[in-house]
Amino acid sequence: MPTHDRASNEIVEFLEGWPDILSNLPVTARGHWQEAIAACKSTKPDRDLAKLLCDHIETVLRGLRGTDADLRQLDKIHSLVSILQGAIFLGKRDLSTATYYFDQGARRLRHWDDKALESLAYFGKALTHKEEESWSKAHEAAQKSQDAINSISMSDKAIFLLKHLQNRIDEEIDIITKSSIVDKRKTKTSFPGPRVAKPTPPAPIPILSRIAAGVGIINDSDIREHLFLSDYYRNEAHFGVIVVGDSMTGSGIWPGDVALIHQQPSVKDGEIAAILITTPKGTREVIKEYYILYEKDPQKMHWLLRSTNPSSEHLVVIPSGVNEDELTKLYAKKVTSKIIPKPPEYIRDANITIAGKYVGLVRRA
Repeated sequence: MPTHDRASNEIVEFLEGWPDILSNLPVTARGHWQEAIAACKSTKPDRDLAKLLCDHIETVLRGLRGTDADLRQLDKIHSLVSILQGAIFLGKRDLSTATYYFDQGARRLRHWDDKALESLAYFGKALTHKEEESWSKAHEAAQKSQDAINSISMSDKAIFLLKHLQNRIDEEIDIITKSSIVDKRKTKTSFPGPRVAKPTPPAPIPILSRIAAGVGIINDSDIREHLFLSDYYRNEAHFGVIVVGDSMTGSGIWPGDVALIHQQPSVKDGEIAAILITTPKGTREVIKEYYILYEKDPQKMHWLLRSTNPSSEHLVVIPSGVNEDELTKLYAKKVTSKIIPKPPEYIRDANITIAGKYVGLVRRA
């Protein structure tokens, strides 16, 4: 998938999960919003249709100005629509128009204190400038995005989405900074004659039938086959695991895909990882979105391993000594208030080991 398509899809996914968006939209605009998101997320995105639907929503919003409607709420919704339009034009690779709409999204919030939404608008702008290879502009926008999100206290309702956004901003600042350094080196270096790079042979990585507990431990008996990779993944992936089940399809990870894993002993909240869950009954291997919650409270500390397919259960991993009744009440409230779509699966007297961070996938026919 081209980088501009991937960046556009990422912004759309953030917007789709944005807290309370549907309940805050005018009733006459809710269907248009859902159809616009669906048009962007389709296997063959219909971005022209999505833009037309955004225009309909803007017409509805303009009609509400001058009435007794909450002006602050209207500006926030208008900002969300502008960010979606930015994502649409980023997907069409009309980068100047995308930048205009992301700017509009941030500008509409200048009178209101909504740092989370402001952060998303600047994040979209940073991805757009990155696509242009305008590294100084990309870094400036990413820094504004980071400053905005670091200034807020994350509510329980939005914590998973905003932590993921925060992690992605940190990753992009690192990528943009490194790319900017490389770009400057390229412009300052001259060679006496043409240089032809030697092709780098693809590097094999093992595809495992099971994951061993311990970074750097790959048993020969667990290797099913080898996969040859090149380019980006050659330095990132240490092993692959064949995906079973559809719990991570919201992140584009489908059954039969080979999930590529970078071995490391820890990950940040919101990152997808290969994880081993150990209980007295045995060990279970999963690929999930990782969170450690209430880390400083020994009565409530636990891990939430989040599925990104709304029809799949999240896993709540509870170590021994934790008050289970408190946690079951906590998650019952989350289900009732629709923060999570369905009751989670509780795994008790358990511990986890991070086998590595998910860095990409290979889809085989």
